[in-house]
Amino acid sequence: MHTCLEDRFSEKPFAPRRAPFFYGWVVIVLGGMGVLSSMPGQTLGVSAFKNLVRDALGMSDIAISTAYMVGTIMSALLLTPIGKLLDRMGARLVAPTAALIMGLTLLLLAKCDVAAGLLARLIPWAAPGVAPAVIMTLCFFALRFSGQGVLTMTSRNMVAKWFNYKRGLASGIMGFLTQPGFAATPYFFSLLIDAYGWRHAWQLLGFAAIGIFLPAAILFYRDNPESCGLVPDGAKPTTVKKDQKDRHTISHQFTLPEARRTFAFWVFVGPAMMSALFVTGLSFHIENIFSSVGLPKDAAFASFIPGCIISMVVRPFLGKLADSIRLHHILRLQLVGLALMMLGAAFLKPGLPLWAYYIGGGLSASVFSILLSITWPTFFGREHLGAISGFVMSLIVFGSAVGPWFFSQLEGLTGNYANGCLLCLVVTLLNLVATFFVRNPQDSFRSA
Repeated sequence: MHTCLEDRFSEKPFAPRRAPFFYGWVVIVLGGMGVLSSMPGQTLGVSAFKNLVRDALGMSDIAISTAYMVGTIMSALLLTPIGKLLDRMGARLVAPTAALIMGLTLLLLAKCDVAAGLLARLIPWAAPGVAPAVIMTLCFFALRFSGQGVLTMTSRNMVAKWFNYKRGLASGIMGFLTQPGFAATPYFFSLLIDAYGWRHAWQLLGFAAIGIFLPAAILFYRDNPESCGLVPDGAKPTTVKKDQKDRHTISHQFTLPEARRTFAFWVFVGPAMMSALFVTGLSFHIENIFSSVGLPKDAAFASFIPGCIISMVVRPFLGKLADSIRLHHILRLQLVGLALMMLGAAFLKPGLPLWAYYIGGGLSASVFSILLSITWPTFFGREHLGAISGFVMSLIVFGSAVGPWFFSQLEGLTGNYANGCLLCLVVTLLNLVATFFVRNPQDSFRSA
């Protein structure tokens, strides 16, 4: 395991190796805290503010979706180099920096209409909608880059480095801890807006990122166990089945270019991108989608709760299962869940379609988070994990960028969101077929 800058002060202000228990279990909680802190930068968090900010700035659905897409794509372009920087700097330096950027961006978003007015006066020759579009594009860029991108990637990578044979279990536990927060976020943000208004709601979230998470990350984040005088999982296992040992033994540390040349990389990245595109597109327009079938706003924001509860319940079991079987079997569960969710959304109405949406969404969300944490170190090693996961995250963020724009464009052309769901379903089924031809890239080096 190569060293990073953070390793020089990994035992300041305290040494994790002196804890009476394995510090990796604390890292799971800290990683979950980081993922939850990213929620204002996730589409689930933005969706509660979208219509109010759109109206305050006088923008159309397509205009704000385009600003969201462009800003998110801009952020995606930076995630690969940031991943390489993460390899050199460590999670303890990168995560607080991301939290500071996100917090400052949220404070700016609270005054986005004021900023748009100032910009309009500076460029009086521009068309009326240009200033709001520029301000929101820049804000979405900073928010998505710091929250959905860097903070989420850093927190998941940190947890993945602290475990090997128990990596799936660790990811499942982290998901169990964070899923209630994901479930409650849109509804909680909606309540926060109702109580304080959208400006003060964003200000409160910004102050929380800077005042609560940032100092916690500086004090307690640790990039990897080796720098703390520890080993992954807390100790080398004494009884491990040969098949399990083979699946967790790294025979070759892949660089990013090497990883990209494998078939497995793209088979596993494809569902992650599609999940990001589909879920982000639906989440961004969730209020409009539910109202189009006669369901109220409260039902739209509360619709995330059943799926998240399902995900919370099954995620630890799926995480433990991922430690015991080949990952392409787990990937098929994600694709089946995603397909079920897409069918439910395409024919959305109370009853069976709505429950298909809930169950499929819960299942696919569970597997998505687990695979995103464990696939890359299991397939390609930890040496270049930041670079590889940074590139993966850039593709996922690109998918999430296209999602809202994709659904708004199809809705404008066809008058409904169902066609977008069905197109995504076709791609998902093709990806499901591809899983029957994929294997762990480490296998070729073990047999050599």
